[in-house]
Amino acid sequence: MRTNNGAEAWHRRLSSIIQCQHPTLWIFINNIKIEEHFIHCQLVKLNAGQRIEPNKKYLNYSIRLRHLIKYPLRSILQQLDELAHNL
Repeated sequence: MRTNNGAEAWHRRLSSIIQCQHPTLWIFINNIKIEEHFIHCQLVKLNAGQRIEPNKKYLNYSIRLRHLIKYPLRSILQQLDELAHNL
């Protein structure tokens, strides 16, 4: 399942870390601490000038879309079909 924005992506990530729909308060707090540590490490990397590698799946997705836009197909219907398959 894809997400529409960063907030939904974070919510999905948190849900996959917790792995249950109704966690106890302590499980929730411990997982929030783990997530906070992960975000802190990402910020330290960014502040040190390191790049954070994008998810390979979404990187390939972006490359395909850029290619379709840069080199459009002859038929508008084919172009729309290809774009729809990549959304």
